[in-house]
Amino acid sequence: MPRWGEPLYQQIAGDYRVKILDGVLAPGEKLPSETELMAEYDVSRVVARRAIDVLRNEGLIVSHSGKGSFVKEVHRIVRDSSTRYSRQKAASTSPFKSDATKSG
Repeated sequence: MPRWGEPLYQQIAGDYRVKILDGVLAPGEKLPSETELMAEYDVSRVVARRAIDVLRNEGLIVSHSGKGSFVKEVHRIVRDSSTRYSRQKAASTSPFKSDATKSG
């Protein structure tokens, strides 16, 4: 469904972003080609290409020339820094070293 005021390429990228982050498209799964996106959304090649570029720049997909675009594995960044500024830890330990030690 079109969202007024938002460029079409961003709408398409948004649709596929949701599918990727919700797990509808699994890591390694192939995205539709530019031609398929053109037909599905009734847009020009430039719009389809820009939508793919947005997803690639966000690190959600990887494109291989002549093969297509594929979903990358999304690595969630988890910060365990609740005790970073705690007064109980030794003053000689840096916050980076403490976090690195905890994460292995």
